[in-house]
Amino acid sequence: MNQPTTLPLRWANTTTDPIVNAISYALKVPATRLFSYTRLRDDLYLDTVDVTLLIANLENRLGRFLTEEEFARIETIGDCQQLFGVQA
Repeated sequence: MNQPTTLPLRWANTTTDPIVNAISYALKVPATRLFSYTRLRDDLYLDTVDVTLLIANLENRLGRFLTEEEFARIETIGDCQQLFGVQA
C-alpha cells in the first residue's frame, strides 16, 4: 500500500516565503518562529560557517548569487529577503 508522503507536523507550518521555508527546513526550526527581524547569529545561534552554508543553500535554491559585500551585510532574515529579492 502506497500512502502519500506527508511532512511531520512540525514542518507542516510553512509560509509563502521561500526564504523562511528554506531556513526553516535547513535549521529544523518551525517557520512560525522565524521573522524578518530574526538575527541569524544571535537569535538562531549560527556561527560564521553555519551562515556561509545557509547562504550558499539559499543561493542554490533561488538561483541568485550574492557578492562578498552583500554577504557581509546579512544579519537578519529580513536582510536575506531583501538581498534575494523576496518579500513575504
